[in-house]
Amino acid sequence: MSPRGKAVMGKTIRGFAYQLAKEYGKSFPESWTTNGMAGENWFMGFRKRHSQLSIRTPEATSLARLYNSYNFEPHNIWNADESGFTTVQTPAKIIAQKGAKQVGSITSGERGTLVTICLAINAIGHSIPPFFIFPRKRYKDHFIRDGPIGSKGVGNTSGCIASNEKNVLLILDNHSSHCSISVINYCRSNGIVILTLPPHCSHKLQPLDKAVYGPLKKFYNGAIDTWMRNHVGQQFQIYDIPGVLKNEIPRAVTPNNILNGFLACGIFPLNPNIFTEQDYICLTQNLTVTQNNDSDLSILLNENVPDDIDEPYHDIREGDEWLKCTMCLEWAHSKCANYDNYFTCPYCID
Repeated sequence: MSPRGKAVMGKTIRGFAYQLAKEYGKSFPESWTTNGMAGENWFMGFRKRHSQLSIRTPEATSLARLYNSYNFEPHNIWNADESGFTTVQTPAKIIAQKGAKQVGSITSGERGTLVTICLAINAIGHSIPPFFIFPRKRYKDHFIRDGPIGSKGVGNTSGCIASNEKNVLLILDNHSSHCSISVINYCRSNGIVILTLPPHCSHKLQPLDKAVYGPLKKFYNGAIDTWMRNHVGQQFQIYDIPGVLKNEIPRAVTPNNILNGFLACGIFPLNPNIFTEQDYICLTQNLTVTQNNDSDLSILLNENVPDDIDEPYHDIREGDEWLKCTMCLEWAHSKCANYDNYFTCPYCID
């Protein structure tokens, strides 16, 4: 795989070994299930059985080399990604009296329920209808009754994601679900070449994040504001999300936005020099971390952190601090995160 620019890390191989062991009904230690991958001892044995393999430091492989290997045409270059939409919107700014300490705006609740949607776009400005993932064990067709024409849906308790004449390039983020055995086998059988992006780079390298999801979430928040004003006393439910997105997706998923997204990421037309040295500088934040009586670490951003937050919005892993987005609940490294009051990731910022 490495000659094609698909570097495989040790943890990836251990993860594949665990998936294959489950698929073929092989016995394995309980620790494999706990960790979601094979153990280090298995990996050492794997290396001994395959002496032709070694651990190497990879060389940078450009996207241009990948293009030249497969000769992708623009209509066969696709980007797919998922994003969460909550039943509680971020209220738009309003006019208020100067000096007022508290200014309120009606929302459907204090904390929302997340529905994930997946979109796919290609380099000539085309898109496919959205795919909805509802946080329900049993999916019903009426969930997307008012949704965009052609949309599909599925139920999942977590609410999260999972034959061609020519090869198709599918650009995805680095989520583990995109690199499972079943996904790889399906893509291999259907002429789909998967290109996964490095961690914490999708806001720069993924067209959907660059030019589509930002406007979509801005339109979505405004639409819920209008919905709340027109439905006084009613609560916005997850089943209302498809109906709202039916009107807002055509406003955000436009050929112009899609083409600009591929252009801004340097994917098509291919531009290896799209990024400057400034883009590779990691942002630093002055973060204050304290230890409380429960041995849980808390981050003191400022006095405006909501009192009703009951989930951990930061964590310490291997000595580094991570922040969780208060809207989509995705994690980001503290040195790469921008925050205002409390952390909101770039995908959820208007």
